[in-house]
Amino acid sequence: MVYDILQTKGDENKVDNIIIKETMLNNKNQILILYQEFLMNYTILNRLFEMQNPVEIYAMFNYLLYNGYLSTNKKFEFQDQRLHGKFFASGSLVLTGKAVCRNISPMLTDILNRSQIKAYNLSTYFPKYLINIKKVATPEYSQEELANWINNHINDPKKSKKLIEKIERFSDDKGKNIELQLKKSEEQDFMESFFGNHVITMAIKDNKNYFLDSTSKSLFSSLDSDSYKLYNDKDQIIEIKKLKTLFWYNTLEEYLEIYKRLLGKYSSKPNLAEKMVIEKVSLLCENNKDVLNSFYNENKELYEEITNRIKTIKI
Repeated sequence: MVYDILQTKGDENKVDNIIIKETMLNNKNQILILYQEFLMNYTILNRLFEMQNPVEIYAMFNYLLYNGYLSTNKKFEFQDQRLHGKFFASGSLVLTGKAVCRNISPMLTDILNRSQIKAYNLSTYFPKYLINIKKVATPEYSQEELANWINNHINDPKKSKKLIEKIERFSDDKGKNIELQLKKSEEQDFMESFFGNHVITMAIKDNKNYFLDSTSKSLFSSLDSDSYKLYNDKDQIIEIKKLKTLFWYNTLEEYLEIYKRLLGKYSSKPNLAEKMVIEKVSLLCENNKDVLNSFYNENKELYEEITNRIKTIKI
């Protein structure tokens, strides 16, 4: 009798597990469909603003991302969301308002591909740095200057925010008595240094490679001495990790295209005009907030539905 009861309970648990797995699979499929709808709507917005160059598209994406136009409740924050299994619509997590580089870059990559610009996700290794906050007798920097320094040297926006808050607490005179020292950490995580700890987007247009990082708001270029190492104007160097770039983010065919472009004699350094484009696009967005608000309101329900479905596949 006891055995029969246990067997019945076991069968019930199996049925429950099957139902849960089917629900999760159904939600994943629905998220993919809804995400494709969002990408289609976003492409229309790109056309409306006549965004054609990778840097233009990158600049507008950054503006929309950080001003909440791509997020549920119009709020965005850096937060890692762990999901069951490999998730093939990882860019859709941005729409929940909580995402990290491995969601942000895939969304930008998807948007570029939808705009008929070849784009790929690259797994990279971003070295870790230690920040030493020290009080000094002679005032040197304002709080705003220190905040800019942090944003330019720390890749993780969440850590940047905490450091700025710490400076505000320690500072006696709006940061003027604080000095910051940056030191590369000697303790590096082997798994991170081997597979990578940061994801960026590589776009290809005409005879140029574009390395776009919306998380740190940086444009990278290939080092002349090593095409798998990239640098930006903040003197930061990151390294492309081949294995994860191939097996996690791209097909073999896509990886071969990336390999060919990296080893080819293609320009990748952002010129002055491209850097000016970022300010120009930001100003364009500022002057057209009514259009962006309409875009948000038209997609708000779609964001909410994706957010609710993602909750069912979170660990």
